[in-house]
Amino acid sequence: MNENKVCFITCYNDEVLYQECLKYIHTLKVPEGFEIETLGIVGAKSMAAGYNKAMRSSDAKYKVYLHQDTFIINNNFLNDSLNLFKANQQLGMLGMVGTKKLPPNCIWWEGKNLKGKVYENHTGKMGLLQFNEIANPYEEVESIDGFLIATQYDIPWREDVFDGWHFYDTSQSLEFKLAGYKVGIPRQLTPWAIHDCGIVQTSNGYEHYRRDFLETYSNELFPPSEGYKRLHERFRVIALVACHNDGDIIYHVIGDLIKQGVEVYLINHCSTDNTVDEASKWLGKGLLHIENFPEDAGYPEENKTQYVWKDILQRKQELSMLLDADWFIHHDSDEFRESPWIGLSLSKAIEIVDRTGYNAINFKLLNFRPTNNHFKPGSDVREALTHFEWGEHFNRLQLKAWKNFHQPVDLVSNAGHVIEFDGKKVYPINFILRHYPIRSQLHGVQKVINERKKRFNNIEKNVNGWHIQYDHIENEQHCFLYKREDLIEYDARLVRKQNLNEAGHNKIICNEIENVIDVLKKEKKLTYIKDLEIYLNEIKLLNGRKKPKVTILITTYNQKQYLKQAIESTLKQDYENLEVLVADDCSTDGTEEMMQEYTTNKKVRYIRHSSNLGPGNNTRYVFYNYVDSDYVLILNHDDFFIDDSYISKAAELLTENPNLSFVTANCIIYDVDKNEYKKTNYVEKTIINGLDYFLNYETNKYHHITSVLTTLFRRENAVKMACLKEESKCLDLFLHLKLMLTGDVGFIQDHVGVYRVHNRSISGQLPDGYDFSTLSELEKLKNYVLNEYRLPQDNLETWINIQVLTYVRWRIPYLWQTNKKLALELLMGISNKYPIAYNHILETI
Repeated sequence: MNENKVCFITCYNDEVLYQECLKYIHTLKVPEGFEIETLGIVGAKSMAAGYNKAMRSSDAKYKVYLHQDTFIINNNFLNDSLNLFKANQQLGMLGMVGTKKLPPNCIWWEGKNLKGKVYENHTGKMGLLQFNEIANPYEEVESIDGFLIATQYDIPWREDVFDGWHFYDTSQSLEFKLAGYKVGIPRQLTPWAIHDCGIVQTSNGYEHYRRDFLETYSNELFPPSEGYKRLHERFRVIALVACHNDGDIIYHVIGDLIKQGVEVYLINHCSTDNTVDEASKWLGKGLLHIENFPEDAGYPEENKTQYVWKDILQRKQELSMLLDADWFIHHDSDEFRESPWIGLSLSKAIEIVDRTGYNAINFKLLNFRPTNNHFKPGSDVREALTHFEWGEHFNRLQLKAWKNFHQPVDLVSNAGHVIEFDGKKVYPINFILRHYPIRSQLHGVQKVINERKKRFNNIEKNVNGWHIQYDHIENEQHCFLYKREDLIEYDARLVRKQNLNEAGHNKIICNEIENVIDVLKKEKKLTYIKDLEIYLNEIKLLNGRKKPKVTILITTYNQKQYLKQAIESTLKQDYENLEVLVADDCSTDGTEEMMQEYTTNKKVRYIRHSSNLGPGNNTRYVFYNYVDSDYVLILNHDDFFIDDSYISKAAELLTENPNLSFVTANCIIYDVDKNEYKKTNYVEKTIINGLDYFLNYETNKYHHITSVLTTLFRRENAVKMACLKEESKCLDLFLHLKLMLTGDVGFIQDHVGVYRVHNRSISGQLPDGYDFSTLSELEKLKNYVLNEYRLPQDNLETWINIQVLTYVRWRIPYLWQTNKKLALELLMGISNKYPIAYNHILETI
């Protein structure tokens, strides 16, 4: 290595600019005994690759890396730089501008303490860019800009990661620090260089390399706190907590997470109370960092005066790519998260979830309410607020913890309620979320009236339908206190037992409980095992009994020629605990005589009405008076199964997934009159979010469900929603829509049955008088969802227009052939109330 040599290295693609750059280099004063060398790299694959190539080819100890559009105007540049290097052997690299500390988004110029100066024209106009002055010969910084870099040691550039033109300089800054050297910016009375960069372009992969940088260096930027590292060296959970004026409880919220082995990254969203002071007590003890949002993260200024939830969620998405953790929790500052297992910390329980192959966790929401004003700010709110109510319908899903696969995740699409990423596999047992949004009357007025309602972002509230939880609160006269008798007293064991009951009683749940018992035994927490062992034995006893009972309800009227095939296809099903209930609506075609064949078959039950009730009434009457099974499938008398194991597969899916409301599958549509077969080749996830399916039904997002031929559903869910009681002859439509509101939808890709279409089928014989009542029922359902789920009015208006459009477009061709007057009445009847549907239909006529 030649210690009296300086090499100037430039990657270039513009010969004119490079020659201008060289002209300035050759006018520099060269120290006595030193020589200079210039290396120009043409056609480099990346900046890092070009610099590595030149670095390896030169024996100069000192190297200067500069852009082709950088012109050194300090004639004493070499003397000034070399004197700094010789006086400071730990100083490995010099730059002209940079930041003392990288901001969380790692864009150096968005840092808070910038240093250095340069003439440049990144705005399109040449001028002085000057940051904080430097008092000493140089200022140590974390990162420098790459337009001009001088080094006295050779550290390889990370071309393995930064194979483009961005973040190579920030990367090299950290590489020098990791090698034990300092990175600095010299004191400049006037700028040492001109950077003729022009308007900065960040569209050519900048964001891609920023994320690569975050993933590569996150552990160095945000190392685990020492206390946590000693306790949990191999498994790390970080809670991403956003807060605004929660100084009365933030100390205990953070402390509880740390006590449970979870580290915390705090996003302070413009708090004006003592939140930061209280939180700071945990710095170095498990609290990694307090980020002041939006300024530290470089987000828009509107966040200082508005509550822009989308931006906070996006920031958490970024942090999940930046921080090095095994799991993340999307956490609010007014809640406490707990394991579903008494005796196991939150971190240990998540580690068990991780070991069993799941990568996401849902939380059971408990909203704790104040019944008096006894809570004292700074005390543990859990001691003051002891009564709760279960989370609302729209808060049923709290999928807020996920395994870090170092891939982008999506919190924004579902307003933070449900994390989305490829390959999501949710743990079958909910964890516990204890929520304390309002702590007293005074706190409720301050938070809701004086702060939140004034700060909600208008677009998020009025267009997205977010921030609706306080719509019913109008002014300071609102009472935020609850009657204790209207709430449930919190009992940790009872809550967890109910939580397990909701998870179900299948083998998967048994296995998870056994896993937890094993962990508790290893940790010698024997006092917590007894309850679990009792519960496990109860489940095993239940599992030792028959599988859930399934009833296949076949309603029939004068379809003897098809009915037998329908019955026989059900009896071929390999599911054991099966009942076939045939409800004869007073047929006159010999159906009663044919059914004598099944009098000895214990699986078949035959009911015959003394008078004709009609297709909808028949189904409704028998379902509510004769069906007592766990799961039900309604089979039309002219349809039949072709997959003998479908009921087994569908029942197993329901049993193993307690959140499922019903299961459906592909089928074959057979047009008898045309003798044509058509397959429904739908492709969906095995489990689909029910509410999302409801809101997007009959759109391109989800498929239309053909009849009830493949729909195996939970009877209790249908009863809860009063299914089949609608004033409509399209009961299958309402059955599916209402069941979507009570749980998720399971889907099996197989073609499991044949749906017959012919001129005597029920769908072809709908009475004319029920069209307007069907539309009325859709309107009732829309209003129910509006009130119960608090979804935005605009969204539901779009939804009902789509449902009306689908129904009327299906009915018009039939009515036009049989009753043109009614067809026109139906069209005119929707013209004012459902203009979107009306206009679409007119366009297609």
